[in-house]
Amino acid sequence: MKIYYDTEFSSLDGNVDWDLISAGFVTESGEEWYVEITDFLHEDCSQFVVETVIPLLGKGNKIPERMAGIHFAWRFCNWLERFKEPIQLVSDHSVDWHIIHGYCYAEFSTFPAKIQGLVWIRSDQIEIQRALVDAENAFWEQHPGMIHHALYDARRLKLIADTQREKHQAIFGRKS
Repeated sequence: MKIYYDTEFSSLDGNVDWDLISAGFVTESGEEWYVEITDFLHEDCSQFVVETVIPLLGKGNKIPERMAGIHFAWRFCNWLERFKEPIQLVSDHSVDWHIIHGYCYAEFSTFPAKIQGLVWIRSDQIEIQRALVDAENAFWEQHPGMIHHALYDARRLKLIADTQREKHQAIFGRKS
């Protein structure tokens, strides 16, 4: 099973540890889980995060689960257990996996199903790239001001991954 996800975190600055701020997850079938961390260190946040990410907390059409960071791994793995099959966590950047794996390393090592982190790769086919740009533009027009909200970014990733797969099948007549 593929689960598309995105994280928001304190900074890309290598001088501080990355604190998880929020994470959004969307399964292939459309189930969602969205969490906001309540005890991240505001003083470690970059200016970008202060201006762009933090104002989006509590926004959107899904009420987040809010919790301290130490509870994230347990709650996340509790949510994942319902799927009872190998899981591919798909993000659009390796930093997302680094953060999730850092929080959940111990739980993942004893998890009953295999959990793998993957980075989605955009097709190099021009026709598919055009379809992806169109899908992304339409998505952000429907959800103005929500870019860098973890759940909306995860929804966008699922949409463009689905679009790429469908377009690839239409062009080449086989699954990608």
